[in-house]
Amino acid sequence: MKHIVYETTNKINGKKYIGKHSTDDLDDGYLGSGSSLKSAINKYGKENFERVTLKEFNTEQEAYEYEEELVTMDIVTNDVYYNLMGGGDGGTKIISIEVRKIMSLAKKGKYDGENNPNYGKRGKDSHWFGKHHTEETKKKMSEAQRNRTFTEHHKNVSIRNLEKIPKNVKCEYCGKICSKGNYVRWHGKNCKTKGDGI
Repeated sequence: MKHIVYETTNKINGKKYIGKHSTDDLDDGYLGSGSSLKSAINKYGKENFERVTLKEFNTEQEAYEYEEELVTMDIVTNDVYYNLMGGGDGGTKIISIEVRKIMSLAKKGKYDGENNPNYGKRGKDSHWFGKHHTEETKKKMSEAQRNRTFTEHHKNVSIRNLEKIPKNVKCEYCGKICSKGNYVRWHGKNCKTKGDGI
C-alpha cells in the first residue's frame, strides 16, 4: 500500500485541491473526495482534472501529518483551492475557529429568524412533534457508535482540539454556568433574559 499527498488541478480554471490518498495503484484515476472538488468534477468532467503526487510515504500517519502541514488556513480561505477544511485526518478533524467564522459569515442571515422554515414552530407545530425513532433505528445508531474504531492519530487530534475548548461558559445575561453547547443554543444572544435588564 502506498500513501501519498497529491494535488489535483482543474485544467480549465486552475483551481487546485490538496489531499491524501492510500492505494496499491498510483494510476487508479483517483482525484479527491472533497465535496467542492466533487461538484467541480461533475460540472467540468473528469477529463479536465489532473492529479500529481507531491510526496509518497511509508505510513498513512506520515501522509496525514504532511497534508496537515500543507493545507493551512491560507489554503482553506484561498479561492484558488477547493479545500474546505485544514489538512490531516478529515474523519475526526474539528473545524478550526477561523474556518467556523468564515462559514458562519457566508451563511449569516440565510436561515436566521423567519427565514428558517421551522421558525417559531413548537409543540404540535414542530416537524418532529409526535415522532420517535423506532427501536430498530435506535439500535442501528447505537451499534454505529459502538463499532467505530479510532487510531492513535484520531485520539491525539481529538485530545488536542478538546483542550482548546473551555468546558464551561458563563452566560452574560442570566449568569448561568453551562456547557459550551448549551451556551450556544440557549444562552448568550439566545438567552431568554436578554433585554430584561438582568
